[in-house]
Formats: sequence, structure tokens, C-alpha cells
Amino acid sequence: MTKTTKEFNFKIGADPEFSIILQNKRIDAKQTILEILKDKKEFKQQNMGFSISNCGDIGWDGASQTGEIRPTPAFTPEKVISNLNNLFKAFGKYMSIFELSTLSQHASIGGHIHFQSNPNWSKQKQKTIHTQLISFYMPILMSENKINLALRIRQQYGALSDFKFERKGENNDGIPIETYEFRSPSAEWLTTPKIAQATLAYLSVIYNEITNHPRSISKYKDILLKSDKQTEAFQTLAIQEYDILNQTILRSIKKYIKTFHMYKEYQDEINFILNPKAIIKEKMKYNYDINQGWGISQAIIPATKREIISEKKFKEKIKNKDADVISRILQIDYNNDAKVSDFVNALSLRAGAFNWKLNKQYFIFGLKKGIKETIIQNAKQEFLSGLEQITTRDDYELIQHAFIKMSCRYTETNAAPNCITIDFKTGKTTSMKSNIIYIGLPYEMRMKGKTKEFINTIWDIENEKLVPLPTNPDFLNSLTSDPGEITKAKQQQKETPEDFPQNAITLADNESTSSRNQQRAIENLTIEREELFTENEDEVTASPHR
Repeated sequence: MTKTTKEFNFKIGADPEFSIILQNKRIDAKQTILEILKDKKEFKQQNMGFSISNCGDIGWDGASQTGEIRPTPAFTPEKVISNLNNLFKAFGKYMSIFELSTLSQHASIGGHIHFQSNPNWSKQKQKTIHTQLISFYMPILMSENKINLALRIRQQYGALSDFKFERKGENNDGIPIETYEFRSPSAEWLTTPKIAQATLAYLSVIYNEITNHPRSISKYKDILLKSDKQTEAFQTLAIQEYDILNQTILRSIKKYIKTFHMYKEYQDEINFILNPKAIIKEKMKYNYDINQGWGISQAIIPATKREIISEKKFKEKIKNKDADVISRILQIDYNNDAKVSDFVNALSLRAGAFNWKLNKQYFIFGLKKGIKETIIQNAKQEFLSGLEQITTRDDYELIQHAFIKMSCRYTETNAAPNCITIDFKTGKTTSMKSNIIYIGLPYEMRMKGKTKEFINTIWDIENEKLVPLPTNPDFLNSLTSDPGEITKAKQQQKETPEDFPQNAITLADNESTSSRNQQRAIENLTIEREELFTENEDEVTASPHR
């Protein structure tokens, strides 16, 4: 990228948004950022976020679900990007386990860009400036993901007509400060520093021409938009990828912008923006993820299976982290069956300790006493483990009933992810059912605290070493009508307090530091006589997670 010390005579700023994604689910930005940064010395808590001296703020917007970064404004794009980089560097070392998405799949995410304006401009002057700016916006529109763009517009965001001029107080001399906020861009430009700097440079060069050389910009009447209908049609062309007209407009923009006064200062950045295919390729390379695009997680070496299972390695990693915060943020969903919380806590703590990104969504519950092996299904009702225990029709029906019931309980928690999502590369819907995993833990395994075996199983699932078992068309026909082991387990007495070891309430030291899970375990033991024992004989004992 071109390096320049020449400044614009206006400040450039931005407050782009992002979603914090964990296990393909959007999590609350305000809650997560507060939990992670509240005790960090380099961050100073402000209204709606935290600040780093001279760099800006990172926090959330009016909707607490959405993250927002607010770099300190500057007179050059390079300085704004430097501020962004410093914010991400400080923030990112605590956020490497998450995906920081710039797509609007989970909610509409905007990439608002600000330019210092003149408080004396009339309303008509303001509208003219905006109209002239968006007349040169086609290269950025062509590089935006069309599904993302269509989703934002459907949610009443991202229209090219969306802008505002806002008073931002006064400077030290008492002169009013006003800002032009360009609200049309999506947050995709935030995906990498290269795209971010090119976007700010390109728009700044155009804004500079409009405000400082109005006669120059007025010469290009053939591409300047003249009405709201033209503006709407301009955006429709980009969404529908009407290539003949789009390329005609793009060629004109390439020709005209070379005459702009600041073009040579930012020639490399502008030429990059004028190549929409290269921009798209760059965004897709990093999966529209700030974490990847800004190299936040590059320094993190993925842990091996041996390290994650090792108690010694786990203790080394967890001692420098806040286990309570990890357990509150990395919430694995589960039922209140006896001691299931121990296993869930072990998983969340190891994921946090080793920056282990879990790509599947899990719902963990307890199996009846007498069932010997772990049984695992995905949301497609495909078995990943435990099928060999099913030898009779009764066994099969009981297991299917239990897993269907757990699926309903998971849905009741409002934590279950959508089973259908959008593939932003193809624009087609895709099923997420294979990513939703239900794990039934045997009673004896829970009582003996075999968390290492459980973590080993999760590793195998995450690394595709434990996959859906092939379906045998003759499987159901091969089942007998005799009572099976699972049927016998159902007929046995339900779990009672006497089944628990004397220290059942005391969880393992390195797997129970979450006050939330400790409290849940205690509450579970307290209410089981009143609640769990009153369930019908043919039901799996469980209590909703949330």
C-alpha cells in the first residue's frame, strides 16, 4: 500500500459493527465484552464499551447483541487504520476463540463511515454531497456479498439513500463540529486492514473532490445520480449483478477518478477497490472474519489432542485465565441430570484454556443407570456412537424417544441454533442439523467422573474422526422383540440420593470454578426428590438448562 504523509483537510472516522460468533451462534456482544475486558488494565470502561488511550473505543451499539469498534478519527486513512489495528491487537488477544463476523447472517451489520463536515451547509447541499458520493460507490457495491447486501436491505438497512449529518459538539474554540455519516456500507470492509484502508482512502479521495473541488466533480454528469429512483436502480443493478451496465459504470469511474486531486496519493488503494473480484477473493479468503483477516489468531498454535487431555498442560494453561469468565461465556447447553455439569464445565474450561474453537453445538444429558456406553446422535437422528447397544425394537424406540425429548428440551432453552442457514458463497440455504450434537452420558461414567473420556470424544467429533455411522437398510429388520439391555435399564429403579458418592456435591477442583455450574449442581441435588422423581416412568429425568 502507498504510504503518504499528506493529510486531508477533514477528519475521517468510522463506527463499523460486527457479530461475535461462537459455535455458529451469535452471542451477546455487551455481555461478552464486559466479562472479558472489565478487569483489564489497558482498557478504561466508558459508556457502551472500553477505550484505549489515543486509539478509540471498542464495545457495543444501541443493540447490545452487536459489537462496535470506534477508532479515533484522523486526517489520513493510514492513521485510522493504525488506530483500528491497535484496538484489535489489544482486544483480539482475549477474543481469539471467537469469530468476529462482518456478515449480516445473524443480524444486520453496518460499516458506517464518517467525514467531518461544514455546519453551515444547507440541507440541499448535504443531500447533493451524499448523492455525488454514492454515484462513485459502484466498485464497493460490486465487491459486497450479494446475499449479505440483500439481507441488509430487507431488514431496512444499507440503502444508498441512508445518510445523516449530525452535530458532534464544539471544538476548543467553540466552533460547532458536524459529521457526515455515510450509512450505506456493510461491515465487510472491516474484514482485513488492506480492504479497510483501501475503502477509506477511496471514499476520502471522492469526498475531498466533492467538497474542495465542486466544479471538477460536476463535470461528470453522465454518472452522477439525479433522483431517488435512479439511486434505487443503481443499487438494484449491483444486487442483480447486471454485468453489462455495472461494467460500463465501473469503466467511467476508473477514467474519472484518475483526474481527482488526491488520486496519486492513494493510487494503489484506489486501484485495489476498482478490482471488485480481488476484494471478494480477499474477503472469502478470511471467511469475512476479523479475527482471521487482521491476524489476531495467527500467533496461536492449535493445541493437540494430547495437550488438551493432559491434566498437567491444562493446569498450566488455565492458571493465567479467569475460569469463571470462561465458563460464563463458553456455555455448553445441557440438562440437569446428575453430574452432567462436571463434564460440561470440563469441556468449557478446556476450550477456553487452549483457545479450542468448537465448531459443533452440543447438548449434553444423562442416560439411565444400566446403559453402559455413551450414545451420540446429531439433529438428523444419525448415530455417531452407541448404535451397537441397540439390539431390540424396544431399545431402539426408547433411545429415539429419549433423543427426541432432549431435542425438544434444547429447543425450549432458546439456545438451539437455527437448523437452516445461508451459504454466502452460493446463496443457497444449507442444513445445520449435522452440526447439532446430542450426547447421552452413561450413569456410571458420570458417577466416576470420566471427563477425560468425554473430552476425547469431543475431540474426535470436532476433528471428524467420529462421524455418522452408515445406515443399514436392514437394521430395523434385524432387531428382535426380546427385552434388551436398554429396556432393562428403564425398568430399574430411578437414580436416588443413595446412588451418589458422599462427595457428589464437591466437583473436581480444576473443573468446577464456574459458580454458575456449582450452583446448578447443588440445586439439582436439592430439587431432585421434588421434581425429578415425580416424572413418568417412561421419561428421561431432566430439567431444562435455561
